[in-house]
Amino acid sequence: MLKWLTSLLVVIFGFMVILLALGYLLKENEAQTTALKQELDQQRARALKEKALKEQARKANGQREMFVLEPYEEVNQQEAVDDRLAETEDKAYKNTPIFASMARVAREHSSCESDQQCLLFNLDHKGAGCWLSVNTQGAAILAKISALHPGGVGADTPDICLAGKDIKAVCRDYHCREQVVNPAL
Repeated sequence: MLKWLTSLLVVIFGFMVILLALGYLLKENEAQTTALKQELDQQRARALKEKALKEQARKANGQREMFVLEPYEEVNQQEAVDDRLAETEDKAYKNTPIFASMARVAREHSSCESDQQCLLFNLDHKGAGCWLSVNTQGAAILAKISALHPGGVGADTPDICLAGKDIKAVCRDYHCREQVVNPAL
């Protein structure tokens, strides 16, 4: 019986040593994790503070984000979304940077998922209207380009847009398109 009791005490003592060792390792791991977490929080705080200071300095210096109007230089036929726009660039409008830029914007920003994402943009404010269908990003960029040319682009552009009153922008095959609305319906 004494042998069994001695064996039982040795086993219990062994388990106690193992539990104490695991507790010690857990405590050390928690201390290291806490220190690393505090260091990461300090780094994030420094990064946010530097970002805020840069933003304040940029605002104080009066710097603004600028829109760069760059003419389209070469056409990659695989990226061409709208055949009408690709054909237009090959014509005389290629020599005019404003038309080349507008055609590029219209081609690159015509993707959509629903009709709500498509907008009509009027290129010719003076005449009957030259309507081009683009997504919301494209409309914002075209508005910036139009702001650079307050007189409007005012040209005869039958290949790049539709003229008329009863036109709406629709999303067809994941691209914004112009569609003539039938007023009789």
